[in-house]
Amino acid sequence: MHNKGYAASSIPPKLSAVAFVHKLLNFPDPTQSFIIQKLVRASRKSQTPDGRRPITPSILKALLDAIPSVTSHAYDRQLFKALFLFSYHSLSRIGEVTVTGAANHTLQLSDINSQASHPHSILVTFRTYKHGNPSRPATISISPNTGSSYCPVASLKSYLTIRGNRAGCLFLRSDGRPVSSDLFSHTLRKCVKHVELDPREFTAHSFRIGAATHAALSGVPDKQLRALGRWSSDAFRSYIRP
Repeated sequence: MHNKGYAASSIPPKLSAVAFVHKLLNFPDPTQSFIIQKLVRASRKSQTPDGRRPITPSILKALLDAIPSVTSHAYDRQLFKALFLFSYHSLSRIGEVTVTGAANHTLQLSDINSQASHPHSILVTFRTYKHGNPSRPATISISPNTGSSYCPVASLKSYLTIRGNRAGCLFLRSDGRPVSSDLFSHTLRKCVKHVELDPREFTAHSFRIGAATHAALSGVPDKQLRALGRWSSDAFRSYIRP
């Protein structure tokens, strides 16, 4: 995992799962061995540089154009177009738009509303999010790109029309199941390969990295950018790539 560029903090949870299975089967726990513990400590001291590249506006358009080539299902085409655009324009973490095995911060249909003063925009309320305070939800506004086939608002509304009013997660598959992080990553990987980019350099987090980079280069003040991305510290600076 270290050699593949995973963060040091993502390794212990995997080891815990290995330890759990061994204990369940009444086997010795290999994760507590001297060499494993030393390797974990070493991974913390020797962080692999983050090689994930930002999804720029031009790359985003190319990925959106690739969707019809990687999926033949009309529903999935609309789903992933809305999901890609939404992830970028809302600076979402993957756990906010899909179901993951980690903490449940997945957006619900009820978290999306229209804005009275700007009816063509949409309001997104993140009731819980990483490092957030449950008593202080974060709300952001996504503005339309009128006349563009890459408009995040129009795309989301088109998706919601075919999704229906079923309560639950915002992004659902055609059978009503929530979109998983694995499905999101798998579809993104196919699109990245289709446009002849390196899938090792682009992950679901690249949407967030790209949006943060674009906002910073466009002159968005640090305080506003921190609020848009729901960062509790200046960690957002590491997302801004050249």
